[in-house]
Amino acid sequence: MMLKLVGAAMLVACGAMLGMGRLNEEREKIKLIDKIIRALGMLEGEIKLCRRALPDAFEKIARELDDNLIANLSQSCLSMSAGEAWKNWTENLPLPSSATQLLHSLGECLGQYDGEKQAMEIVAVRTRLVEMNEEMRSKIKASAKNYPLIGACFAGMAAMMII
Repeated sequence: MMLKLVGAAMLVACGAMLGMGRLNEEREKIKLIDKIIRALGMLEGEIKLCRRALPDAFEKIARELDDNLIANLSQSCLSMSAGEAWKNWTENLPLPSSATQLLHSLGECLGQYDGEKQAMEIVAVRTRLVEMNEEMRSKIKASAKNYPLIGACFAGMAAMMII
């Protein structure tokens, strides 16, 4: 009987840890979107104010952010258009589908229009990403306690079936 209780307690603990893992995944998505928002702000400035070509802008932003987030974009622009490189890049990011679709829409504009039009599209995408991030933050804040509890409850139900 004691062994079953220990097993049940371990199941509950594992369920709670799974819930915490899910919560951490959501937090990582928020951090990634924050980085993308910052990179888009820099990209807007490079295009609008400096009139820098997209491959050069991507390279400069990668250096300034000191992050591998967009390091490959400038290399990809050597073999394909900036819009295609952008779309390929966004497909590999662990983002919610709505954020991925939003970033894909930006790829339609990059390299296709003048700097002013591209900058306007970047501002629109950044604004929407900020809104999405705030929604995700408030959702996590409201349900942060629930993620581990839900996992623990399901594991607890399974443990009761075993006992």
